[in-house]
Amino acid sequence: MRCPLLSGRPRETQTKAIVKAVAKQIRRNSLRKQKILAREMKIPRRTISRNIKEEDLQLTVEALDSG
Repeated sequence: MRCPLLSGRPRETQTKAIVKAVAKQIRRNSLRKQKILAREMKIPRRTISRNIKEEDLQLTVEALDSG
């Protein structure tokens, strides 16, 4: 019997290695834009967004004080 977690198409851009690399880049420069980070790492912007917000890193956005 097959394990349900291993069925389907394998991950390509949202692997544990990518998640660690994204976390490392964010720790180095937390103000870097997701769009630029995605371009530098050559992975989709949506993957970066998912890693940061929803699934893996669970980071939140802090509002910048403009005044």
